[in-house]
Amino acid sequence: MSLELQLSGLLFLLIIIVLIICDILGHGTISDTDSEVKLRKINEDPNKFTISFVLLIMEHFTIIVLAIMLFIAFNHLNLLLGIIWFVFRVSEGVFKFTAKKTIGDFSS
Repeated sequence: MSLELQLSGLLFLLIIIVLIICDILGHGTISDTDSEVKLRKINEDPNKFTISFVLLIMEHFTIIVLAIMLFIAFNHLNLLLGIIWFVFRVSEGVFKFTAKKTIGDFSS
């Protein structure tokens, strides 16, 4: 098995573990959409929110790295499909990263 495939598997595992930890902390990617409930939950324990926020940013960055690793691993099978898949996965990671970054921007 090639190094790229092993690293891709580890990255998938890292993403799953990070999402499980964030759900345990109560601030996962799929959570309550009621802003009042979310703000109350953040106010109760801001450290959990901060840890979840950092982990989710790390997860989004890992999605981008995973797309690169899978492109390297499978580009010899079908280059056009690899490029299309690569563009969509990187776009997903960048979109999620920028969305979380604007949510976490407390400077203003």
